[in-house]
Amino acid sequence: MSVLHVVMMTAGASTVAMEAALADVSALRVLPGVEWLHAGPDTSIEGLQNGYTHVIVVSFATPADRDAYLRHPSHVAAGARLGAAISSLAIVDLAI
Repeated sequence: MSVLHVVMMTAGASTVAMEAALADVSALRVLPGVEWLHAGPDTSIEGLQNGYTHVIVVSFATPADRDAYLRHPSHVAAGARLGAAISSLAIVDLAI
């Protein structure tokens, strides 16, 4: 079973901090277990974002790969920098 890890967030006051944090997250695509990773601003035309401005989606082959990614020191560090650049966050995982 593959897993999609979806992070929706609202940017904080600093565009520069948000761009830097997304660059940090994008660098995580080389971590073991990551099949692909995309991060960037929302581009939906539906108007149903509920204030979320940016999205990260990561694909993993297995839940164990996702679990290892979440504990990886590089992910923990990037998550801390991202947390400082956002005002709200929602995370969901989808088994596919």
